[in-house]
Amino acid sequence: MPDSHQKIPVAISSCLLGKSVRYDGGHCYEQHIVKRLETIFDLIPVCPEMEIGLGAPRTPIQLVKTDQGIRVRRADDPEFDVTTELVQLAKSTALQLNRICGYIFKAHSPSCGINNTKTFDQNNQLLNTEGTGMFAATIIKALPGLPVANETRLQDTQDIEQFISRVNHYHASRP
Repeated sequence: MPDSHQKIPVAISSCLLGKSVRYDGGHCYEQHIVKRLETIFDLIPVCPEMEIGLGAPRTPIQLVKTDQGIRVRRADDPEFDVTTELVQLAKSTALQLNRICGYIFKAHSPSCGINNTKTFDQNNQLLNTEGTGMFAATIIKALPGLPVANETRLQDTQDIEQFISRVNHYHASRP
């Protein structure tokens, strides 16, 4: 059992913490979420795109439906495919962060979005806006039952409190 004085570990997309890691070199700091959660949880920053070496700024990547399934590619260069790298990183991250009790992903991201990311066909035509980023999908599969959310689902106090409750319950139920 962890020390009762330690904060519960929760992973979070680095850009939501104000780190300039986005494709455009910017961030998406979510002050109201971070300020509320950092008092309770140990927020562990993760940026899969930076960790696989894409850098910032960078050419954007996107989800693409292919005959081989969903791939993560650059829109301007279909040969530039980082699907394997994101899946491998997610699997190793899940092993390294198996102690986490929640994860807050960046909405609409081809690596981190949850059920709200654009998916394109191979001709760069929009198919839907309900995709899940490759990294997030792999983390969710590797850590079933883990409370996950994105910043758009934590916009009001009630939603944040529900997430806190889910994380605390998950933490309490762990051996």
